Order: sequence, then structure tokens, then C-alpha cells
Amino acid sequence: MIEQKIKIALNFVPKKLALRISLGVMVLLILFHLLIQVRILPFTLFWEDSKVMSNQMITYETALIVADVILAIVLSAQCGYLRFLRFEIPGWLIRNLMNVSCMLFAFNALTDYYTADSLRDVLFATISLCMAFLTGTVLFQTNTSATSTTL
Repeated sequence: MIEQKIKIALNFVPKKLALRISLGVMVLLILFHLLIQVRILPFTLFWEDSKVMSNQMITYETALIVADVILAIVLSAQCGYLRFLRFEIPGWLIRNLMNVSCMLFAFNALTDYYTADSLRDVLFATISLCMAFLTGTVLFQTNTSATSTTL
């Protein structure tokens, strides 16, 4: 019974729409992290711990930007936006990266909700939960028999 409800939920949003929304959110996340990195947005607004040093913030934000760019490339490949590059990314690699990102978004949402003490934390957790749902939707609707994605 619960499996049927999960299948209905994961088929609620079409795959192409889920991919496009996810890619748009990833672009906004990359822009957000870049704005923090170049200090247009002060990191003290998002890092409440006063002991966090500037170099720790730069390292953390750089890692987040790299992870977001990798996921954006995978989402772009799934959308077919990178076909002009003329090389193949194995389907298993794309699927595994999507699995990892879905789990990370879900874990991030759960930990953010659990430790939320402000509206900002709830907002970030909601964004993570939506991204987990969208990447899960793409994974569920992706044909598992595909062996590679031509870019």
C-alpha cells in the first residue's frame, strides 16, 4: 500500500520538468555560494558559529560549489543539454551520482529540520527536501536499462 503511494508521488512530476527545476535550483545554489565566497553576502548571516574563521568558510563554500557544479553537469547531461560535447558518460556513473546526491539532499533536510532553530534553517531544509524529492523523481522515472548517456 505504501509502495503504491510512493510510486504515485514519484510519478506526480514529469521527469523533464523535475530535471529542469532541479537544474534551475542548482544554478541558484551555485550563485548563492559564489556570492558568499566573494563576500557580497556576509557569511556571518549563514554561519552562526562565531568561531568559524574566514578560511574555513572559503574551504567549505569551495567544496559546496564543486559539488553543486558536478550535480549541475549530471542534471544537464540527463536533460540532453550537453550533447554537443560528443562524448559519453556511462549511465551507471550518472545514476550513482544521482543516487548519492538524492541521499545527501535527504540527509541534509533531515538534519536541518532536526537542528532548526530559525526560519532560515527551515527554509534551507525545505529546499533540500524538495531537491531530494526531485532527484528521487528523476531516478525513479529513469530507464534502468540505459547503459550510457551520450553528451
